[in-house]
Amino acid sequence: MKILVTVHDSISPVTGGGALRTIKVAAELKKRGHEVVILAPSEELVVGGVKVIPLPLPDKSDLLKSSVKFNAVLFKKLLSLSGKFDLIFSHSIVSGFLCFLFCRFYGKKFVFDITDLHTEYFKVNNSSEFLKPVAWVLNFIEYFTARKSDSVIAVTNVMKNWLVKKGVPDEKIRVVYDGVEYSNYSPDKDGSGLNVIHIGEVEKGEGIETLIRAIPLILRKLPNARFYFIGGGVDFEEMKNLSRILKVSDNCVFTGLINYSRVRDYMKKSQISVISRPPTPANHTVLTLKLLEAWASGTVCVSTPLEGIREIADENEDVVFYEPDSPASLAEKIIYLFERPEVLVKMRLKGREKARNFDWSPLINKICDIVENEMGNSVFSVVAKNK
Repeated sequence: MKILVTVHDSISPVTGGGALRTIKVAAELKKRGHEVVILAPSEELVVGGVKVIPLPLPDKSDLLKSSVKFNAVLFKKLLSLSGKFDLIFSHSIVSGFLCFLFCRFYGKKFVFDITDLHTEYFKVNNSSEFLKPVAWVLNFIEYFTARKSDSVIAVTNVMKNWLVKKGVPDEKIRVVYDGVEYSNYSPDKDGSGLNVIHIGEVEKGEGIETLIRAIPLILRKLPNARFYFIGGGVDFEEMKNLSRILKVSDNCVFTGLINYSRVRDYMKKSQISVISRPPTPANHTVLTLKLLEAWASGTVCVSTPLEGIREIADENEDVVFYEPDSPASLAEKIIYLFERPEVLVKMRLKGREKARNFDWSPLINKICDIVENEMGNSVFSVVAKNK
C-alpha cells in the first residue's frame, strides 16, 4: 500500500510535537511493509528512514498568507503524483483540507489526525472585523474535513466530544494520546537551582505574559530563581523587552528557536515546568507534549486547569493548577513548591511513574492499526475505540 503522510510542522529539524508524531507514524508504516512518502517542511530528503518531499515552512507571524503558499506547493506536489497513492494520513487542517480534496477526487482513503484545532486558535487570536468572516470560513472547513474524513484521530476524549458536537460522527473518531520518548529522559537533575522552564511559542496567546509578570513576585521570595524560555514566536522581542521593563531580565534566559534534541538539556536543569495556555476551547481539547516531557524528565508541572490535561493528570499528585491570567496565583504555586522540596520530590516521582503510560511505541502502533484498518489491510486487530 502506498501512503502519503503530511504535516505542516518542520520534521528536520523537528520543531513541534506534530512533527514528532508524524515521523513516528511514517516510520512504523514503512516498517510494516508499506511504501511511504512524507510531504512536509524539511532540510533533509530522508527522515526516520522515510523519503521526504520538502514543503515550505509556514511563517507563524503571518500564518494565513504563508499557509496559502504552503498549500500552493502542496497542490503541485500532489498533482505530480496523479493519484498514485492509496491513502493520505494528514496531521492537522493546514495540510488536511487539500489532501482530503485530492483523496475524494481520486477515490482514495483519508485519515485525519488532529492534535490541535488550528482554526479555533485563529478565531481567538484574530479578532479584527476583516478577519472574522475568514475565521468563520476556515473554521467551517476544518470541521467539514473532519466530518467527511474516513477516519479521525483525536488526541483527547475532550477533543472527541467537541468534534461530535460539531457534527463529526462518533463512530469515525478514535482517541490516541500524544506520547513521550520515555527511555530518552532521565529524572536526574543538573544541580539544585531554583529553575523554571517554559517550552513553546513565545506568544501572548500562549499565556506567557502571565509567567513573565509572575517573576517579580517570585523573586521577592526567591531571588536566585531562574527562568528558561525555550522557543521563538511572534512576540519574542516584546516578551524579552517586558522582562527588561520589569527588571527581571538578569534572571531570564530566552533561547529562541532551538533544535528539539536540545530541549532535554534544559529540562535537566529545571525543577518546574509551566504550561501557561489560557482556557480557550482549542486549548481545553489538547494534550501538550510539554506535560508528558515534564513527567518523563522528573520536572514538576504547573499548569492552567485545561480539561485535556485534567483527563490524564491528578491535581496535587502529578500536576499543580493555577488560576489563569493571574501572575499572583502562578507565583504562589511556584513559591509553594520551591519552599517544600519534599513535595517536589514526591510529585517528580508521581509524574515519572505516570509518564510510563504514554511511551510512544504502543500509541504509534495504535495509530498505524487505524490506518491499516481503514484500507482493510490490518495485520492487527484494531482495539475498540476509546469512549
